[in-house]
Amino acid sequence: MRWLLSYKQTKLGMTNASQHGFLANYATAMASFNGYPLYYSIYNSLRDELLKSEVETAERLKTYYEDFINNCGDTTMVNRVKKEWTEAKQWLPGNPSPAKELPTNDGNTLDLAKFKGKPLVIIVNSNNPDVLKDYIDLIKRQKGSEVHFLIAQSVSAVERSTIHQTLREMPNVTYVEVSLENLQKNFKLYFQQTKVYTFDPDYRIISSYLLDSSPDDGSIVEDMIEKAIESSVMTNEQKTELIKTIGWSAGSILFAGLIFFWIYKARVDNLKRKESLKRKIKELEVKAIRSQMNPHFIFNALNSIQSLINNQQYKEANIYLEKFALLMRRVLNNSEKTFVSLSDELEAITLYVELEQLRFDFVFNIHVDNGINTNLIEIPGMITQPLIENAILHGIAQKGTSGTLKLEVSKTAGCLKIVIIDNGFGWDGIIKDDHNGFGLKLVRERLNLLNMPDTKGKLEISGNLAGQGVTAVLIIPVD
Repeated sequence: MRWLLSYKQTKLGMTNASQHGFLANYATAMASFNGYPLYYSIYNSLRDELLKSEVETAERLKTYYEDFINNCGDTTMVNRVKKEWTEAKQWLPGNPSPAKELPTNDGNTLDLAKFKGKPLVIIVNSNNPDVLKDYIDLIKRQKGSEVHFLIAQSVSAVERSTIHQTLREMPNVTYVEVSLENLQKNFKLYFQQTKVYTFDPDYRIISSYLLDSSPDDGSIVEDMIEKAIESSVMTNEQKTELIKTIGWSAGSILFAGLIFFWIYKARVDNLKRKESLKRKIKELEVKAIRSQMNPHFIFNALNSIQSLINNQQYKEANIYLEKFALLMRRVLNNSEKTFVSLSDELEAITLYVELEQLRFDFVFNIHVDNGINTNLIEIPGMITQPLIENAILHGIAQKGTSGTLKLEVSKTAGCLKIVIIDNGFGWDGIIKDDHNGFGLKLVRERLNLLNMPDTKGKLEISGNLAGQGVTAVLIIPVD
């Protein structure tokens, strides 16, 4: 008796719709057939009901649908019913319309998406167009509203009516003639039916209704049109809610942005403080090294003056003292500077060499590559002095007038390259006696302070070929 209970429950649920065809057929089939004839009869009834009933009404047949697919042994019938059921559910309210385009009888294809942006009412009719006469006035009353009407008329019924001409002339109506086959394919329209669909401005389904020539049809369609119009109008509550949502979203984004900016600024300030501290520490270290270098240089210069006096070379000693005073003034003027211009450095070195030439009569030459602006490039002050001093004292001091000293300046790969070459007696390979001397040690320490992760400042000292002199190469980062 399970089928009888389901029959009664569904019949009660569908009484208001006056759709008892399926239920009557179902009861007759259950009472009359068994096996394949039973399920074939139910299959035809389900298929026809899905084609001709409202989607909401067809949804009430779910109990019968599930019973059919669970018990029918014919997979072909089961799959067909499943397909019809799935296609019918696509027309439930809230879904995007399954009908995307509609082939018309004149050979064109109507793109239904072009009606987006305003409420849409689609009337699909496979009856004689005269059944739409009762709705002409209703459509005319919507002339000033946002709603638009699309009427798809089965071409097989057009010749028996003249109402189609009236519909074509209405400004808020798009009237097209379509074959019955295409109406059935796109809108699941049963023969001699009229269905009304309403859509919101995004072309989502609001409702559908199967006209059955009842007195209530007009008011039902009018209510459907009102719902379509309301779908495009935002209520005060919706506006308030939207404003709240936008306000909260904007506030959240602004708050998150302020937090991010504060964290970013704090991080940047912290990095700046660290870099400033590192720079100050480096400057203090450079000054400390220079404070050690200056006494070292003064000690050597005084030794030279003492040597001249001891050798009774008083005139030379006096000239030496004058040049030494000039050199000391220049050194003192630059003592507070971390860097000096290359031109100042070369002038200081020239003064120093002139002092030593009073003791040792040798030839000195300076060559600076074209394109190097000595006034713009800055290097640590007196950084080349220990190298010049080593070349003189350990290389050419004993060679007299045959001794030569050259200083060459060039630029390569963001670094300044200073090469000091002498033709002294030379050393065997790398300098051994003074490699770890105080002056060279200070030069290397200053280069280490200048070096950054991407720079390669260095000092290389090597003997020339055949033991003739020494070459010192000083690479200083300047960019």
